[in-house]
Amino acid sequence: MASSSRRRLIKGTAALAAGGLLGVPAILRGQGEAIRIGHLTPRTGFLGQIGEYGYRGAALAVDEANTAGGVLGRPVQLIAEDSVNPATAVTKAQKLYERDRVVASLGEINSASVAAVAQVAARARRIRGAKWYFLVTDYAFGHDLYRASSQFLREAGGIEGGRDMIATNTQDFSAYILKIRQARPDFVFSCLAGIDITNFMRQYREYRLPYPVTGGANDTGLFWAAGIDSLSGYWQTMWYHTLDVPAARTFARAFRARFGMPPENGAWADYVGVRILLQAIAETGSTDSEKLVDYFDSGASFDVLKARKGVFARNHQLLQEMYVVRIKEKGEMQDQWDIFDIVRSVPGPDHPLTLIQPSQQENPCPMAA
Repeated sequence: MASSSRRRLIKGTAALAAGGLLGVPAILRGQGEAIRIGHLTPRTGFLGQIGEYGYRGAALAVDEANTAGGVLGRPVQLIAEDSVNPATAVTKAQKLYERDRVVASLGEINSASVAAVAQVAARARRIRGAKWYFLVTDYAFGHDLYRASSQFLREAGGIEGGRDMIATNTQDFSAYILKIRQARPDFVFSCLAGIDITNFMRQYREYRLPYPVTGGANDTGLFWAAGIDSLSGYWQTMWYHTLDVPAARTFARAFRARFGMPPENGAWADYVGVRILLQAIAETGSTDSEKLVDYFDSGASFDVLKARKGVFARNHQLLQEMYVVRIKEKGEMQDQWDIFDIVRSVPGPDHPLTLIQPSQQENPCPMAA
């Protein structure tokens, strides 16, 4: 897998929207009649399932914009690419900007944003004295997530009871599960990613160990694939399709009508990312780089399908609330996708959104122009 420097190169070149906190898209000057937006995300490989949801959300947002007459009287065109892996992502980003002349690109999965808020799910539990066993996917995302969550554990008085670095696309987790059984932790903390989350949770269920699993990364589609019988505990999520917010309900209905299932958080992220970009273009009357960047920096707020609007911080990360969720009991489910109860929003309604803002060190992604 790519090094951290390669990961940062992708962020700087493509300036891609996060799967967790949305980053400002990279801005170039648009040319031609259509406003072209690039969508660059893994749609194959171990992150492909997440990327496919994201693409659906972006496509829906573009279609809605065109149905409403486009932006500035111009149609919006979505140009989608499968990034597959970091090296391919760089090549395809260059294609989007240099050949396709996109105004912006979004959709790629950004690890640092998730790492910065990894500790949120843990706050729903008593930490001091608790022993955690970490499973860490062995590339930049997992390393970042482990660093943030293990630091939080130490500061809260917890104990690290073990850690395994695990290659992506691991098929057999039995050796790691046996080590967990021997360590007898209070919690298993997942720093896994992509289909590895699904595979681990399915296999972990078969061993019937009493140690609950929680973690800092949650893509709803991966949990759906694992099935409710494999799930337990408290997690964090950026969005959930049952949020009791009018805009969220409208989006969920439209997505379900088109795709036959509710949107997961990847679909939400890219849908919102497209809407944010188009709002900026409409408000400024331009696709000019500097004007759009100034607009994002101006304190403008954005409907992110939550109770509170989002606003960009000076480090170009979208400040917004997220949620602690609990896995439902099977008998509580309304359908196969109804797997979470929302416990609370973070930050709470009386606290500033900056409470969970990542530092520049945690998320160094710049705004490309």
